[in-house]
Amino acid sequence: MDQYDKFKKDNQFVVNWKRSLDRKENEADKIRTSNPVEYAKAKEDIERQRAALAERLKHVKTSMNVLEKAMVCKSKRTIS
Repeated sequence: MDQYDKFKKDNQFVVNWKRSLDRKENEADKIRTSNPVEYAKAKEDIERQRAALAERLKHVKTSMNVLEKAMVCKSKRTIS
């Protein structure tokens, strides 16, 4: 259960990270016409972070699925 709680916290971290990136992207869109250089830098940073976010999300979701299946199997063995 401790591992499951850890993955739930990691999942919440990923969700908050995505929301933060969405806010940054909206802010970058606001400066698009007034400051194209800063906009390009912000978009580059956002894209890098989105790639890292996708990897982290994939890892967390896969780990949670494996752990959930293991918990189900263990509970089935306990019941039998």
